[in-house]
Amino acid sequence: MQLIATFDAVSCIIAVYLFKMRTYQHRISPTTLFLLLFLSISLNSYWLLAQNSFVQGELKNTEDANIYIVLHKQYFCYQPQIVQTELQEGQFFQTIPLEKPTVAYLHCGQQVLQVFLHPNDTLYINADARDLLSTVRYSGRNNNDNNLLAIFNRDFLSQESPDELAEKYKNIGESQFVETTQQNRKTQSKFLTQFKKKNSISPAFENYISTLIDYQYANALMTFPAYKSYYSNQSFKPSSSKYYNFLEKMVVSDSSKLICFDYANFLKLYIYHLQGVDIQNFTNTLYPAFYPKLYGLAQSKLSHLAREHTQALLLSEALKSGANSSVEALVVDFQKNTNSVAYQKAFNQHLEQFKRLRKGEAAPSFSLPDIKGNIKTLQSFKNKVVYISFWASWCEPCRDEISFANKLQKNIQDEDFVMLYISLDENDTEWRAAVQDLEIDGVHLGEKSLYGIVPQLFAVDRLPAHILIDRAGRIVDSHAKRPSQKGLLEDIRQLLHE
Repeated sequence: MQLIATFDAVSCIIAVYLFKMRTYQHRISPTTLFLLLFLSISLNSYWLLAQNSFVQGELKNTEDANIYIVLHKQYFCYQPQIVQTELQEGQFFQTIPLEKPTVAYLHCGQQVLQVFLHPNDTLYINADARDLLSTVRYSGRNNNDNNLLAIFNRDFLSQESPDELAEKYKNIGESQFVETTQQNRKTQSKFLTQFKKKNSISPAFENYISTLIDYQYANALMTFPAYKSYYSNQSFKPSSSKYYNFLEKMVVSDSSKLICFDYANFLKLYIYHLQGVDIQNFTNTLYPAFYPKLYGLAQSKLSHLAREHTQALLLSEALKSGANSSVEALVVDFQKNTNSVAYQKAFNQHLEQFKRLRKGEAAPSFSLPDIKGNIKTLQSFKNKVVYISFWASWCEPCRDEISFANKLQKNIQDEDFVMLYISLDENDTEWRAAVQDLEIDGVHLGEKSLYGIVPQLFAVDRLPAHILIDRAGRIVDSHAKRPSQKGLLEDIRQLLHE
């Protein structure tokens, strides 16, 4: 904001100077006039091009937590922009380059606060780090956007535990789920309408929150059959012939809605649905032939950036699954025909990342402290088969895999095999306690964040994640099977016998 004031002040001074010169009939040389006009235009042009968002405020009781802001420029590939933030006596100030209104995430330890940022705005944040969402207060020009977002996330986002979710999907019927989901959408829409009567919100944010409400609703209905099948341990398909009629009212090619992850995810689910893919049973590695069909459907059913985004996402999933041969021609087609320079650049960077992690490529080198504070590198396990497991003590799916991983090690019992756990716990005490309480066998290293260097080297975008590396330090599978999945034991034994 100080920068804005400086530019405005300089422009005003120049205008006043020219006015006075004209008033008192002083002659201004062409050179002086040109320089003054050039200076004024340059300053204003610089400001327009700078497009920075300023985030500042005060966080109490942080207890030395790691604080950073994460932005995702697009959702079809995992390329987060991470802005580290330093506290000085509890206060912080951060400048973030921003071209357009964007959703960002303020991380403080294990807590995450979703914020909506505008170019050329300053957002002031005050909160207690022990409970960010309940205590946060915003001020600034578009503060109502974020105050609404905080209330919405606190009151409407599901806080159900994995056990509660399992119980819900196991017992709830189709008609009851549809009715509940429709009612949730009505309640959220009513809340938005009432808030707008008393508070002004920006058009960009209104587009975002409206999209969030509509497509959370749509995605809940799209994924219900899958979750119902999974938690009830039996195949479930909607009995009503009108179950999917809601799709007729959903917009499928509005590029402005891509600011919302739920809309981007809906587009993928929509294409899956058109192809008749069972979302729950859709396993990338088993159905590589589906990708050309899905890509073609996106080409014919979507348009503009919605089409390009969905095609890029489908190609990304195909490459991640190892279905390279079935999509080689599609990759060339996308690179040739995409109209978005930003999407093409992001996709090409994503493609290079996949190439570096292909089977047979040298695994990225790294160094991390072990649980005792000693530095370990990948070279520390030279001539050994290494199975890397990225996990965290707070990750329930990760904890579910521990017993299977311990059993796997007992079945292998080979000194040339290393079970390497890389924890993303920020809190070392919680990490060490989980290792001890769960009796996790293996070598333990700590990274402290999903956005750390090592997870990004291996393109880890969710937990748990597993990588299998051979004796020569080459990647065998950058998306290896989980310990609970069939075939992993055989894969490791084969590598040990080579």
